[in-house]
Amino acid sequence: MGIPHPKWDERPLLFLVTNSGEPMDKESMRKFLGLRVAKWWIPDDIVFLSELPHGATGKLQKYAAEGGIRDPLHALKHVVFY
Repeated sequence: MGIPHPKWDERPLLFLVTNSGEPMDKESMRKFLGLRVAKWWIPDDIVFLSELPHGATGKLQKYAAEGGIRDPLHALKHVVFY
């Protein structure tokens, strides 16, 4: 998902759902991605989640409802971060 950036307009933000009991850290994920995708695709930040937020219809909530303004963190208000 893209988040606003002052220089590049948008930069990637990765929401990663981990399997329970499986340790993961941001640096090892960046190394993993560094071998598989272009350098500018590697996210500036990685947010680890127990699950992705879904709406009543089961669709992934990735945009704010107010005025159609993109706000990737709005949908995560009720999600438990680890």
